[in-house]
Amino acid sequence: FPEARISLDLWFGDAAQCFPLISSKQPIHAWFLDGFAPSCNPELWQDQIFSQIIRLSAPGTTFASFSVAGVLKRALQSYGVHITRPKGFGHKREMLKAVWQTVQDRSPIAEAISPQISQVSIVGAGIAGLNCAWRLAQRGIKVVIYDESAPLSGGSGNPLAMLNPKLSPISQVAIHLMTIGWQYALRFYSQFTAFRPIQIQQSIEQKNLESSKQLLADYPPQILSLHDQSDTPYLVLHKAGALQPQQFAEVILAHPLIEFKQAKIEKIKQLSDQVYGLYDQQQLLDRATHIIVCNALALNQLLPDTPRLKPIRGQVSWVNMPQPFVTQQYYTGYSYGGYAMPLDQNQLIFGASFLPQQTETDTRIEDHQHNLDLMTQILPNLADQLPPIAKWHGRAALRAQTADYFPLVGQVDETKPELYCLAGLGSKGFLFAPICS
Repeated sequence: FPEARISLDLWFGDAAQCFPLISSKQPIHAWFLDGFAPSCNPELWQDQIFSQIIRLSAPGTTFASFSVAGVLKRALQSYGVHITRPKGFGHKREMLKAVWQTVQDRSPIAEAISPQISQVSIVGAGIAGLNCAWRLAQRGIKVVIYDESAPLSGGSGNPLAMLNPKLSPISQVAIHLMTIGWQYALRFYSQFTAFRPIQIQQSIEQKNLESSKQLLADYPPQILSLHDQSDTPYLVLHKAGALQPQQFAEVILAHPLIEFKQAKIEKIKQLSDQVYGLYDQQQLLDRATHIIVCNALALNQLLPDTPRLKPIRGQVSWVNMPQPFVTQQYYTGYSYGGYAMPLDQNQLIFGASFLPQQTETDTRIEDHQHNLDLMTQILPNLADQLPPIAKWHGRAALRAQTADYFPLVGQVDETKPELYCLAGLGSKGFLFAPICS
């Protein structure tokens, strides 16, 4: 429900396993405890279940249940929850209604509720900064984005981005950022005309064929299917997408509450308890009460205490094809260690090179050759249609990668609740940015 600012999370699994995985910065307002009676389903009424329920709640949270069993009443009362037993529905003589009224032993979630914010400054206008800006502006918060050159001038600025996740088994989805991010990103980007729904043929090495079959059993055929009747088997991810970053950025920056300023922020200095100064060299450019730093590899210079990010050079190639793509081709991408997909009706984009610790962004013939070699191994028929490398176009950029391949998200320092970062998204920035912002 994007327009109503309501999201629905469905958790499948045992409550004892799912509840500890749930995290939220907002308390749950109301619980409907609809487990079968404790005599029929005692596992759902254990102390560890109630402790997780209270962890996710706060004073003011309400509880309701058809059951008025003693184990339920005693458990809630032990946490200071006030119990009543009004008349029940239908044939039920009475039901349970309760409210957590105490202000003692407050839930940590309740403590984390943020005060009203009127303006946020964002450093960096890549996909991370743009997603953060949109989220805030949609909530009525004014945003100023700073970037030293232009929006999408770094690793997010390729002509097209493919949303191509490696899915996890269903049992691990709750803790697998890429699978969660894929679901969320598809829903988010689909509201923009820059988005194109596609299917992706994900190549499988023979050694991984059995594990791919096991993964296939977890997902319905309208999401994932298998083609294994050739020497190059592949999964088909039927729910995927492609995004035109520049077109997406134009919509974001046209929001009336978002302002872009070209400036290189070289220092953030705390001026008072809740005010920071944004500096270009020694000149104070602006003051801000809340800041999100989304400047990729420059994060470590601006915030020296953040985890180290390593540069990875990547170059994409795109070419004019001899024949326009038919409809099915236009909505199909390929993943094979590299990737390929139609950039438009007449051009194919593919790549990408992967060169850790290289910081140059010049376009190179050897990187084009690398991209061609990758394609030739898996898609020789497509590679044969490409024009000579001398006629290719290309773009090289730097990805910012963390040591553990997970992005840096959230509050930078416990003592500075107004300072946040979103960086280190690596090659999955377009997948991770919507859910992480």
